Amino acid sequence: HDSGGNEDVTVRENTAAADEAAAEAELGVAVRLECGLGTEAFLVACAAVAAAPHVRRDAVASALVSRLASHAAVVGVLGSVLELPFEGEMERALVAWLGRHGGVHPGV
Repeated sequence: HDSGGNEDVTVRENTAAADEAAAEAELGVAVRLECGLGTEAFLVACAAVAAAPHVRRDAVASALVSRLASHAAVVGVLGSVLELPFEGEMERALVAWLGRHGGVHPGV
């Protein structure tokens, strides 16, 4: 009995669900940032990274941390963001973002 086809469907469904969850988290972070709720945006990002499938955590962390750090740089509060307790994938994503941007958002 060959269940390969069913496994493929399950993988596609799990990937679609993970993509949807990541997009929802990115929207949640963006909305909170626009409302001036940086700490709440950070908490949404932390929860989304923790909930992401292990193989996707780095990508989810990178997208959400980039959103947080870029917004903070534009509005002049990057120092406050750096005080937040980044750990694991989020810490690596922040270090990478800082390396790419030198701590300053391009165009600022």
